[in-house]
Amino acid sequence: MPDGTCCPDCGAVFSEGRWHWGECAALGPAQTCPACRRIREGAAGGILTLKGEFVRAKQQELLSLIHHQEELEKAEHALNRIMDIAVDDDGITVRTTDPRLACRMGDALERAYEGALEIHHDEDGFFARVAWERA
Repeated sequence: MPDGTCCPDCGAVFSEGRWHWGECAALGPAQTCPACRRIREGAAGGILTLKGEFVRAKQQELLSLIHHQEELEKAEHALNRIMDIAVDDDGITVRTTDPRLACRMGDALERAYEGALEIHHDEDGFFARVAWERA
C-alpha cells in the first residue's frame, strides 16, 4: 500500500508501514483501514466481558475507565478501537478491533479494582477473550 493512503471512513493515514492519525492528502489514494473493515464486518479482534455485582453498582465508572483506555491506546495505534459496548443485566461486553486493546482494558480494570482477570488468546494471537469479574 502506498504511503499517503487514507481511510475514507475514519481519516487514518498509512505511511511508513503502519496506520496512524494524520492529515489525509486530498489527492492521495483511498482505502478502508483494517479497523474500519473489522467494524463494518463485525469481526472483533477482542472481547472483554465484565460481570459481578460490582459491575452493576459501578457501571458508569467502569465505562469511563474503558473509554479512557481506548483513548490512550487509539492515540498511539489508530487501528485499536472499541467496536461496540453492550450493557445488560449480566454485565458489560466490549468488542474491540484489536486483541491488545481488550487486554489493556482488562489489565486496567484489575489494577484499579482488583477482581479476577482471565485472558485467553487464540493460537495465532489475532483474537483475545478477556473476562473480568468482581463480586
